[in-house]
Amino acid sequence: MNSISVDIENILHFDDINLNKVTLLTGMNGTGKTMVLKCVWIMNLLASTYSKSDLKNTQLFSQFVLDNSFDNQTFSGSIIAKWSTLVLALRFTDGNVEAFEAEVLGKAEYEFPIFMSKEMRLFSDITSYLKIKEELKVDINTEEGLIKITKFYKIYDVFLVERLLNRLPYKLTSQETGSLKEDLKKEIKSLSLQGTQIMYTDEKGTFSTLTLSAGEQSLLNLKTTK
Repeated sequence: MNSISVDIENILHFDDINLNKVTLLTGMNGTGKTMVLKCVWIMNLLASTYSKSDLKNTQLFSQFVLDNSFDNQTFSGSIIAKWSTLVLALRFTDGNVEAFEAEVLGKAEYEFPIFMSKEMRLFSDITSYLKIKEELKVDINTEEGLIKITKFYKIYDVFLVERLLNRLPYKLTSQETGSLKEDLKKEIKSLSLQGTQIMYTDEKGTFSTLTLSAGEQSLLNLKTTK
């Protein structure tokens, strides 16, 4: 994505934020900084969906994504995202998507995006998610399953965790563990799932009970799902 414009009535207004350079968003809590990031994620998700589907189905999906990315959303306005090969516009009134418009300028593939919220940075957060998913007997590959789990979690958190789970067991490269402390680099070689627990394993495959800081867990989580 090259740029994004967000115009949400009485909440947020940004014209053509250039995403090809560093942009610093400042403001008090609740002024919309995270909302901009969520809008970038949503439009990247819709680009990925549209490239594999059609206009009508993507518009229906966009309503589900919007409803499950924000609390009690009754937004009126638009989000316009631009790529060199695509322009997408999402228009909504009182929380209802009224139009999803696409202008295709060329051929391209659009990767499935990830968004890591503060609610899903730690492996303990993932364990809580897995316990709820297990208790509800959720099949994440069905519409019914998605509806069930999004009563407890935002859609971006669901997609992040499921991406991680699909990659386990995951062997970490030296580059991916490069930001960890020296002793941890030697101990942590891979991540695996045991029941509802994310476990670290050493080079012999032995499960580790190492305690990682919140920052270290966030880094491993992000690197594994990238």
